[in-house]
Amino acid sequence: MKNRFYLFLCLAGLLTLVACSKDDEPYPALITEMAMSSSDAQCMFTTFTTDGGRTFQMSNTIKGPTPNVRWRFLCGYVPESETTAHVYTFIHIPLLADYSPTKQNHHDPTGFASIWKSGGYLNLHLLPKTQGGKQAWGFLRDSTHVNDAGGTNHYLSLFHHQMADVAAYSDDLYVSIDLDSISASRQPEDSIILSINTFSGWRSWSYTAQD
Repeated sequence: MKNRFYLFLCLAGLLTLVACSKDDEPYPALITEMAMSSSDAQCMFTTFTTDGGRTFQMSNTIKGPTPNVRWRFLCGYVPESETTAHVYTFIHIPLLADYSPTKQNHHDPTGFASIWKSGGYLNLHLLPKTQGGKQAWGFLRDSTHVNDAGGTNHYLSLFHHQMADVAAYSDDLYVSIDLDSISASRQPEDSIILSINTFSGWRSWSYTAQD
């Protein structure tokens, strides 16, 4: 459930839309990329645009739960031409909300697998401990500073509230931060520095703000 400031994720119930292959055919070698797609009035996803800037028409449409929404996905697909592709996996990637206006400050530790930047987003693969309950995730704007190049350093931290969810077993969680929500007018001299409280302690990563 998400509102303006909150993103609650039930880790066992993250949406995965899967387009199956024909009658027990094995999956071919997939290209896996982050992508954006919008559902139509009938809840159907028919096209997607990868973070690399390629737009494909789906040769197999996928139905989502909600009409007329723009979502981020981890997409496994096979191109059939320059403009069409068959989609095999379509995993919804939630966008983290800014918790700073709530004045909350939770940094519960989490497992961590990887972080990378693509298509104007920071993407996180996390390994939280869960028993299938709800946890709250977002980001905090900790501070901004002018750097030596004359740009702005945006210091962020991952907001994580374990809530009442028991830390029983590790699960996979993919989320993204839209860099436009940090600064829509990013300059080449700007940087984004994200800190995460992991089970091994605090870690930080720095990226240029522009693609």
